[in-house]
Amino acid sequence: MSDAPNEADYWARAWLMTLLDGAARAGLTPLSQATIHDLAFLANVLAPTYGLTVETGLVTRWKRGPYSPELQWDLDRLSLMGLADIVSVGPVSDRGKWFVAHYGLGPLARSFLDRSLAVGSLARVHRFHCELLTAFASLAPTLRGAVVDQDATYANTVDGDLGESETVIDFAEWRNRNYTQRASATLETHLGGITVDPRRRMHVYLRYLARRAAKVRAS
Repeated sequence: MSDAPNEADYWARAWLMTLLDGAARAGLTPLSQATIHDLAFLANVLAPTYGLTVETGLVTRWKRGPYSPELQWDLDRLSLMGLADIVSVGPVSDRGKWFVAHYGLGPLARSFLDRSLAVGSLARVHRFHCELLTAFASLAPTLRGAVVDQDATYANTVDGDLGESETVIDFAEWRNRNYTQRASATLETHLGGITVDPRRRMHVYLRYLARRAAKVRAS
């Protein structure tokens, strides 16, 4: 049996690599695994804003933030392949004993990305990820880890009470449950129906989440 990845595996890994590359271009790497899961969640809920397909519309609302076991598997797999790099690993006592690993691009990342970005659909995803990471990097560093908690989809109470742990959030496109897309679209309504381009809409939405996070901390 061949160990070569199938097309779906290759796409999932390339999708994650474009996210890491966007982070590197924005000067954010190395990133903790928690931040990578945060960014993957934001990339998925905001994808329709850019006319892109949601890569994974299922995530667990865990006590440390959004978590996808499939994403973590791909991330560690990329590290073994030399496409990502585990820069550091250490213990942490935040909300119980745990560990934190920080990831960056690996030595084989550039050649992999150069080949992958020759595919038009991946190049579009890459442009979106780069813009998302630019917007994320513009936020105050102390608030970046808190914006997901304020997101309309992540904070919804339809899937479960906010106090529950390990609640599964399903925002797959066929369920019409992407509250983030609806919330970001209201910007045009507040501007009197003026069309807002996807880039500006995403930047404004992330700044809105950051302001909400700041108010929560101050209260």
